[in-house]
Amino acid sequence: MANFSFLKPTVNEAVRRNLDGTYLAQSSAASPFVAPFHPASPYTRLACSDVFDKIQHQRTTYTVQNADINSPWLSGEWGVNWDDPMADAAYTCLVAVSDPNYSANSPVMTPPSVLVTSKTASGVRGRLSFFPFGFGVGRALTIEVSSWHD
Repeated sequence: MANFSFLKPTVNEAVRRNLDGTYLAQSSAASPFVAPFHPASPYTRLACSDVFDKIQHQRTTYTVQNADINSPWLSGEWGVNWDDPMADAAYTCLVAVSDPNYSANSPVMTPPSVLVTSKTASGVRGRLSFFPFGFGVGRALTIEVSSWHD
């Protein structure tokens, strides 16, 4: 989450002036004493609700196919669409794959690798890559995508 932090009213909404000890209210974290050749910082403080507006999460399920296991060049295509489209593709996303049916009695398996192939304002697309014979056909995997806009 680049260039912003929470705005905490009465805690970090004011910046101390350099010499006289008074405080200058501002919403930007830039110093009020920057010279013309030192541009102000783009870092700003946002209200909690504005920060939450930048965060989205989606979940989808992928069922392992026979082609995923038998060929190292084929991989499972997955995708999620955001409920509210992002302003643009300038966001960071974190993808996690989990197996809700895994237990201590499950056979040893190599977890799938995750690749994000495209990010757009409306969603994220990617692929899963399976190690041959390392996962069960028909196994349902949960793919969870979290993102936060810059």
